[in-house]
Amino acid sequence: MIKIGSAKIDTNVFLAPLAGCADLSYRLICREYGAGMAFYEMADVNSIIRAQGKNKDLFMLHPDDQPIAAQLLGADPDMMLEAAKRLLQDIKPAFLDINAACPVKKVLKKKAGAYLMSEPKGLYAIVEKLASNLDLPVTVKMRAGYLKVDLKKLSAMSKDLQKAGAAALFVHGRTQKQLYHGKVDYAAIKAVKDAVSIPVFGSGDVLSPELAKKMFDETGCDGVLVARGSMGKPWIFEQINEYLKTGTLP
Repeated sequence: MIKIGSAKIDTNVFLAPLAGCADLSYRLICREYGAGMAFYEMADVNSIIRAQGKNKDLFMLHPDDQPIAAQLLGADPDMMLEAAKRLLQDIKPAFLDINAACPVKKVLKKKAGAYLMSEPKGLYAIVEKLASNLDLPVTVKMRAGYLKVDLKKLSAMSKDLQKAGAAALFVHGRTQKQLYHGKVDYAAIKAVKDAVSIPVFGSGDVLSPELAKKMFDETGCDGVLVARGSMGKPWIFEQINEYLKTGTLP
């Protein structure tokens, strides 16, 4: 069991918020194969506020799709809060995550996603606004850096996120510049883990049970996010859980 703020979750191996992929059907398949915790797909706050018709598809409810978290993409603290309040009228997630990790250009142009790694004061403001006004834990999905990894700055940023009210940090071990290429920087994730007292999850190339264990061993993280590793092999969750317990594959 892992505790994120007031939320108690029975697993520390989560299905990541895969935009354009992890819809209800995908999540339910993964849950059949051992995914005990999942995220709704990433949601843009502008779409939620403008109610452009996509929200119901993104946040379809099912009794077997629990526990679950929601993730918001945005840059303005007030808009983030407004979107969160609207969203929480319809769903009851275990916690609410702020996306500071998406590296694609169309998101960066909005000064959202991984762009927030380059202007952390804006990210702190979002975290503080949501954490102080919502009655559920607020977390952050982040990158190891923007253009490069600076362990000292990353550690300081992590501490400031905790001070702002973050209940957990999900760290993709690559920079924005790397996108999804190159090696995962385990040292960066470890630096975050060593800097804070809240749960830290490692993300990036958790593609097999062996790599999941390596993530735990190299970083000391409290949990892992499985993203691309679940595509085409949803049973990876069963495999990871068994491998972590026994050292053998089911």
